[in-house]
Amino acid sequence: MKIIFGIDYISRKNTGVSSLVENLCTQLSNRGFYSFIAAIEDKYSQADIVKFRSAENLLIKKRYQPISAFRSYLNFYLKIDADIAHLHSIWSLSAVAIYCWSIIKKKPYILSANGMLNDWALSQSRLKKKIFLKLIFKKIIRRADSIIVNSNAEKEYLEQNGWHNNFYIMPNGVNIPVRDEITINRKTEKTLLFLSRIHVKKGIDILLDAWSELYEKTKENNWTLNVVGFLDEQQNAYEKYILNKIANTPTLSNVRTSEGKFGNEMWDEFYASDAFVLPTFSEGSAMVVLNGWTAGKICVTTIGSNLEFGLGEKCTILVEPTVESLKGGILSLLSMTDNNLHDYGKIGKEVVIRNYTWEKIVDHHVEIYQNAIKRLV
Repeated sequence: MKIIFGIDYISRKNTGVSSLVENLCTQLSNRGFYSFIAAIEDKYSQADIVKFRSAENLLIKKRYQPISAFRSYLNFYLKIDADIAHLHSIWSLSAVAIYCWSIIKKKPYILSANGMLNDWALSQSRLKKKIFLKLIFKKIIRRADSIIVNSNAEKEYLEQNGWHNNFYIMPNGVNIPVRDEITINRKTEKTLLFLSRIHVKKGIDILLDAWSELYEKTKENNWTLNVVGFLDEQQNAYEKYILNKIANTPTLSNVRTSEGKFGNEMWDEFYASDAFVLPTFSEGSAMVVLNGWTAGKICVTTIGSNLEFGLGEKCTILVEPTVESLKGGILSLLSMTDNNLHDYGKIGKEVVIRNYTWEKIVDHHVEIYQNAIKRLV
């Protein structure tokens, strides 16, 4: 089977989705399938493309105008005798190109929602998305043979809003790194890790407000907050705002900041921390929370992490994306002993092993592809 993957970027610029596609390609290659990816070139593409060595790749020059980039996408797709396409970037030229490829080749494609069709996501740039939906993207979504969602709540939301495709509920997966058994951290100083894109939807603003209001408590209990995820180039306006807030707020003096970490460096951050936090408003399926559990860390997060399993277990301190709720979650964390942190973290790793390993999840993808191809015959 030959599968085209539709995605905007394959670099760290598109961390969650690119990691998802990377792992899918690797697992499919292990099973004898062939993957093909075209993506827009960016600063990190040449360094990060090595992760996609199990797929045939095309990098489209960023300087291309939209029409030229669209042609590059479509020409690449048309020259491949693919059986199916799997679209991971809805609001993109790759989506339009796959839609056209599907019509020309009379082949099916699957759409992974990846959190891009929920209420919060659609409320961002609402007017632009409303126009784009009316012009082309509603047709793209409707033509998809199936839509993969990460939870039953996401499926129900899409059905209530008029989408009647075949739906499959499937979580994203994680590769468990080979590491020594997690041990109890007896150090006096403890670290709460936030590792993600520095973006308004991740709730970093409210996290800093909550941490600031608990300054005396966090100092008293020897906890620091480590915020990892800034660009290693000139920051955008929101990143500058967050950095300035941390640097100029005395009650955030126990907050450290760092550039984004990837690969082994990312895992080093998880294993060196004592707990993880992601007060997100909206995710497709929060890979970083899965990573936190995999590393044996209790996670402070919201229902917006969109994970079917684990949010109701002791490995999670479930909060709402508000300052007051997050303060309550952090206070619960501060009250835990070293043994609590260790034991609850181990529960998280067990949740991942039972439900979220790629070895299990990729077989479901293959079944979905095969069903879509059969329906077209």
